[in-house]
Amino acid sequence: MILDRKACFAGVTICSLLFAMSIPILLGIGNIPEQAFGQDVMTLSQVSSADPIKEDVALSLRGVEGVSACSPEVYSFCVIGREPVFVRGVVLEEYLNLEGAHLKNGAVNDTWRYAVLGEGLARRLNTGVGDRVVVTGSVSPSIMELNITGIYVSANGTNDMLVPLWVARSLCGLGDEQVHAMRLRASNTTAVTEYLNGTGNPIIVSQGGGSISTPINTNASVSAEQQLALRYLDSPSFKASNGSYVSLFVQEGTENVKVVIVGFVALEGTLTFIGTVAALARGFSNKRRDIGILSAIGASRERIVLIALKEVAPVAFAACALGVLGGVAAAVIARDAGTIVMFGQAVEPVLNAGLILAIFASTFLIALTAGAVAAYSHASARPDSSMRESGEEAIGGEGISLEGALEP
Repeated sequence: MILDRKACFAGVTICSLLFAMSIPILLGIGNIPEQAFGQDVMTLSQVSSADPIKEDVALSLRGVEGVSACSPEVYSFCVIGREPVFVRGVVLEEYLNLEGAHLKNGAVNDTWRYAVLGEGLARRLNTGVGDRVVVTGSVSPSIMELNITGIYVSANGTNDMLVPLWVARSLCGLGDEQVHAMRLRASNTTAVTEYLNGTGNPIIVSQGGGSISTPINTNASVSAEQQLALRYLDSPSFKASNGSYVSLFVQEGTENVKVVIVGFVALEGTLTFIGTVAALARGFSNKRRDIGILSAIGASRERIVLIALKEVAPVAFAACALGVLGGVAAAVIARDAGTIVMFGQAVEPVLNAGLILAIFASTFLIALTAGAVAAYSHASARPDSSMRESGEEAIGGEGISLEGALEP
């Protein structure tokens, strides 16, 4: 045998575990734009900061054929305690209708002032109906104390803090009647597009979390020079408050985030490969004298690598299986505990049978490739240097075992 199985098993298992835990979480992060804006709804956002969207557009859209819900929304971020919170200004009835959500606890009798938390967010904040929370502005210097009036459960898994539009505008410095975006569910998208064309207002219609964006009435927008000034000369706080950043995120967020996630997945695969090479190299290093004997009696490097792969395969299979099971279990625990939060959204790791099998196949292939690389490196060494005993080995009486080196 030319592989010390005990020396490398733990290392390969740990590398597989980290890979199996990271991939579902990374894919879950990639779903945040769709989670926030909904992949099965249309989202209307502004073309530029010179063309803000008004709340009254939502009122008129509700009368368009096929529109079952239209939710004007304002977005803000804050921290309550040590927890990041996504504050969403909404017309509560329209939002609950759009999301297929309902109040689980509490009641909203005052439509002018309320604070309704998603069930997961309430759990993270350890709060309930009747408690008070202090929210601060994400752009403007604003602070407000709100009473929690309800807890909602959403079919789409959203866990935001819902507040009236005027409260959200105060937190982000948005002007009267302005909103960051509108989300609507419509069975007749053609009727919606025709209506928006008839208004003459410049607007961007996005679907699938921004995967498909269609400009409408953009010829009526500001000139190229004005747009250049708005893009480069406005202060960051102005851009954030008037919805420029929100519009860009709605229009391009999904695709841009996916590109970043693909990069991180590739990086994770590379790190897993490097770690696995190091673990298996340790296993071959402990048997370097046996590898030297094989090389000395005429075994080619390719032959040694083939022998090594036969020994690596069962170890890799067992270690990868154990590591993938542990990684999936860790991702499930993190999901249930709600410990992974980005932009105020709880990350839902992507877990399904197909993905788990793909992760196992990937880790097993990485381990085999790493084993071939590590074995080739040792097989390329001069036989006399591989067979030379160290001082510790000589004192310990460990001689070269020809029988062990030739053992199939």
